[in-house]
Amino acid sequence: MKKISLALILVLFLAVGSAFAQHPDGWGIGIMGAGNFATNTYWGAALSLKAPSLPVFWGVSGTFGTNLFGIGVTGDYYFIDQILVDGINLGWYLGVGGYASLTTYSVSSYSWSYLGFGVRVPIGLYIIPLEFLEFFVEVAPSFGPNIWFGTYTGSSVDFGWGIPARFGVRFWL
Repeated sequence: MKKISLALILVLFLAVGSAFAQHPDGWGIGIMGAGNFATNTYWGAALSLKAPSLPVFWGVSGTFGTNLFGIGVTGDYYFIDQILVDGINLGWYLGVGGYASLTTYSVSSYSWSYLGFGVRVPIGLYIIPLEFLEFFVEVAPSFGPNIWFGTYTGSSVDFGWGIPARFGVRFWL
């Protein structure tokens, strides 16, 4: 068992050690569609930002619906970012990040809100057909505590999870 564990650690070390950033080096600014395939499905819009001096991909999202409003922020570090097909610049990434969100729902008889935060693991594909243009799609299994409050739920804390999905376009300056 020790040999198998050491072999797996070596393979992981070599895979991560050989990974290098394939995204362009400048500013990355984009727009995304975002959704969550968990117990409640929702869709919204998001902005993407990558500063050249930080190795973090940021996202700011908004969720809107009948009597529903939510805002969230994510920050992801890609520890694997590799081109799969050179000729068309098709690549993939795997990372780790965090999220924070605030969602409220209100109708005339009751309301609730929750503050959620936690860890996410973004996994995605991207293609850079032009030097300044990127299309991407990702899923990011996420989990962490939710703090609930309101007339319907009272105050409580539970453990939430989700599988947010994003697709979008990013421009590199």
